Amino acid sequence: RGVKEGLKDGAPCPVEVDLNHASFGFRNIVGKDAASKLRVKRMTKKIVDADRLWSEQAEASPKIEELEARALKNEQQLVAKEESAKNKKKKKAKKVAVHQVAETVAVDANAAIGEFAKDGPVIELVFQGDQ
Repeated sequence: RGVKEGLKDGAPCPVEVDLNHASFGFRNIVGKDAASKLRVKRMTKKIVDADRLWSEQAEASPKIEELEARALKNEQQLVAKEESAKNKKKKKAKKVAVHQVAETVAVDANAAIGEFAKDGPVIELVFQGDQ
């Protein structure tokens, strides 16, 4: 198939035309003897088969809307994964900060207790956070 400019409702627009049409100067090959007739038949069959395969492939291929929907879904999944990773990092940083503060408080408490009870046992404070 080919495309040429035609008129539709008074406006120029592309019109699909058959390339085998005589207006394009196309003439089918005509065999004179048996061998050339078979050769023409084989060439015609190959062209028809190629057209059929291209048509089947075009019908079987996913449409643009489907591809865009898949891409959007993949993008949303990636964004969700990134947000999840950021949240995990924030939680881990918060947990580490809490443990550091708890260790500092425990050391300060032990030091304070140690000053008051110089000869007595040192009390250990144990912090158990979210695990």
